[in-house]
Amino acid sequence: MRLEAERDNLLAAVAMVCGVVPSKPVKEELGFLRLKCPGLFDAAVHGTDLEIHLEAGISLLILEGPGEVLLPAHQLLAVLRLLPEGPVHLEMMGSECVIRSGEVEYRLETGKTETLPDMPVCKDPWKLLVSGGRLRQAFRRVSYAASTDAARFSMNGVRLRFNLPNLQTIATDGRRLAVAELDLKQDDDWDNSLSNPPKVPLKIDGVTVPHKAVDVIERVGHERAVFSWDRNTMTVAWLDETGKAVVSMSTLLIEGKYPDIDAVWPKGKPATQFEHQADELVQAVRRAAVCADQEARRLEMNIQPKGITLTARGVGRGQAVVQVPAQVKGESMTVTVNPAYLMDVLRHAGESAGVSCTGVGQPVQIGGQGYMALLMPLT
Repeated sequence: MRLEAERDNLLAAVAMVCGVVPSKPVKEELGFLRLKCPGLFDAAVHGTDLEIHLEAGISLLILEGPGEVLLPAHQLLAVLRLLPEGPVHLEMMGSECVIRSGEVEYRLETGKTETLPDMPVCKDPWKLLVSGGRLRQAFRRVSYAASTDAARFSMNGVRLRFNLPNLQTIATDGRRLAVAELDLKQDDDWDNSLSNPPKVPLKIDGVTVPHKAVDVIERVGHERAVFSWDRNTMTVAWLDETGKAVVSMSTLLIEGKYPDIDAVWPKGKPATQFEHQADELVQAVRRAAVCADQEARRLEMNIQPKGITLTARGVGRGQAVVQVPAQVKGESMTVTVNPAYLMDVLRHAGESAGVSCTGVGQPVQIGGQGYMALLMPLT
């Protein structure tokens, strides 16, 4: 097999796939990626760590002898980064792959193609078509709140709750909760429908996508995506203008019971509430947090009818007091929160953030366009 491709195109595909290939694999074959060339100008690279599979397409200039080969992933990436721009020639010679560009030549040992598993497919999948850009945004608005605690493995990712015509992305670590809602009806150029409807209502039968797959979804820049999933696996294919898949991902879903977010959401009318420009609130919190104790990370938010006073203090760090004018509805209240968590929530609320609380000791609720979040107060 011999092929030629533009260095930048090949490098982009290999770099993307190397994001899921372990640098220190527990099995030797998992340190390789598969270069597949089944037909003229049709090629892709595929890699996996057994939990997530990722495949990225490559545009070829020349292909002689279709086939496939296993190449050491991170070594190939290092080689491509050092090559000059322009065409790169790859030729299989026995157990080696010869890579040439200009006056530079590398020889990489190849692996046995049968040792690396192929990308799995969903069995009897349910399918959903959605804008890749809006899907990416929905994940980014909540992923900061996902747990990274191994003891809470069922929360180590982003939860998807399918409640047509809406799709919700949900993340929580027990101290904060974020929910973003995607209106699928806005994708007018797609036939947003499900095939093979599940046996239980989708709005209560969500799936949890692990962190590594979330990272891929947030990085892929293509604007059209096809979602397929079953009880254990989810696949996403990002398409170009012709409908051809240019990037494909398959991931195992996280098992275990996810918290019932409807049960934890505060009930009743807010005791106090106000609305403010989100970026201005972030700036005010940042100014006050300079003096917050680095260990305790506490910010006191005193809500009064004519505005909010943000106060932070720390041992050896002094004290900061920041006044934020606002029209407050309801009673006065003082709430203490983690300033870093508060800024995370506000950054994803959109242009305007609505802040409310049902009472002392209750979670702070923050809302924006298609976005809701809870922040647990500090005691």
